[in-house]
Amino acid sequence: MGKLHDYAKKVYSQNGEDGILEHIFDTIGTTNKKCIEMCAGVGSECNTANLIINKGFEGMLYDGSKENVERGISFFRSKGVGDKVRYIHKWITRSNTISDILAYKYTGDIDLLSLDMDGVDYWILKMLVVDTKVISPRVIVLEYNDIFGPERSITVPYDDNFDGWTDNYGGPNYCGASLKAFIKLLKDDYKFVGCNEWGFNGFFIKHSLVEIPEVVDIEQECFQFEKVKQGMKLRWPRVEHREWVYV
Repeated sequence: MGKLHDYAKKVYSQNGEDGILEHIFDTIGTTNKKCIEMCAGVGSECNTANLIINKGFEGMLYDGSKENVERGISFFRSKGVGDKVRYIHKWITRSNTISDILAYKYTGDIDLLSLDMDGVDYWILKMLVVDTKVISPRVIVLEYNDIFGPERSITVPYDDNFDGWTDNYGGPNYCGASLKAFIKLLKDDYKFVGCNEWGFNGFFIKHSLVEIPEVVDIEQECFQFEKVKQGMKLRWPRVEHREWVYV
């Protein structure tokens, strides 16, 4: 598939993820065109908006801010696809998310899961996709914390009320999980295929859907961007003394 960030294109996404996702689905096709996005903000700058507005997808989107959700609902209505979106105001925890997925029939096979919580992302993904298998996305795009570097396999401890913004220097620092941790978590069912052009959003595809004989060298693929190098040098030392779970 080549380097994914070569296909970067912004329609609504923040950092070119629209073009990468278009390329992935052009390659592997779609099924039910269902997507879930956790922490979609105001909707106008998220990973699923282009798919919903321009590619016929329908989505279940979450955000913890009531104002963001209200703006998101208005945004999708203004684009004529308000009936294609379930926009849910909820602070996501391990215990309160499955009920929505069951209620709105997003269980089992869906085409896409997008996850960017700046928090306990690892534990929510583990619960939904690995432990309960309540959803089985064909494609997963998630934000990993690039300041942790390519070698550490770590995440923050789980807490229902986790606040990822306790250290905000160049962005939230004590939050999320490393890319290596996500690759290990998903290795039985998914292959890591690359990152976005800024080196912090990773893309995973089910093994059965794509043949990639070589393993992606994550250090060369995702940790050579200047922004990432600066984060590892300046931001990681700010939080390395905090509590970490090695996975």
